[in-house]
Amino acid sequence: MPADSITAQYLSEVARRGGPPDELITVARQHIDLPLTSYGHDVLSRPVFLGHATVTQLGEDLAALHEALVAIPDRLFGGDVAAFARAAGMTDVQVTAIRRSGDTRRPR
Repeated sequence: MPADSITAQYLSEVARRGGPPDELITVARQHIDLPLTSYGHDVLSRPVFLGHATVTQLGEDLAALHEALVAIPDRLFGGDVAAFARAAGMTDVQVTAIRRSGDTRRPR
């Protein structure tokens, strides 16, 4: 079963019922608090269905991204998280809060 077959079936069913997929945006705006459930008040015209392999790959990619991000202080600032925070533009109050949190491994 191709990765997008669930999406194709969904769009086929929407078309069979007589409404274009974009009509779902109108319905969503009527029934959902979009500022809480969308990015910049934009929504897709349909749900996103991901197959198992895609979800697995996404999880692996996000884990690799997380590992790369948490390695930045070690790789670029000799392990000095406060120096990294300052370089990222954080204020002194934010840097102090980060220092108080300790040097434990950051959770995913």
